[in-house]
Amino acid sequence: MEASQTQIDGHLDIFTKNNEIFINGDSVGLRSLSNLLLQMANIIEEDDENLNAGDREHISLTPNKDLSKSSDALTIGRLEAKFTGNFYEGYIPRENN
Repeated sequence: MEASQTQIDGHLDIFTKNNEIFINGDSVGLRSLSNLLLQMANIIEEDDENLNAGDREHISLTPNKDLSKSSDALTIGRLEAKFTGNFYEGYIPRENN
């Protein structure tokens, strides 16, 4: 994704505490994050000439730039790799009941 597409409007604070991730924001910030997630979900990786086969699309959100100063850095990425569709090696799927 282009850098201009990672712009978050509003206010977002994202941090971890006791092995839990907190995503807090005002309505504008949360909508902006949801739009970014939808953009990531709708990317057709095979059409991205800058992405090599086997690579995954991702974006990084940076504290004091995209997020609040008190936020942790955040990377949002696609699970499946371009052309292969493989998930990365460390992925463990949840158990469905």
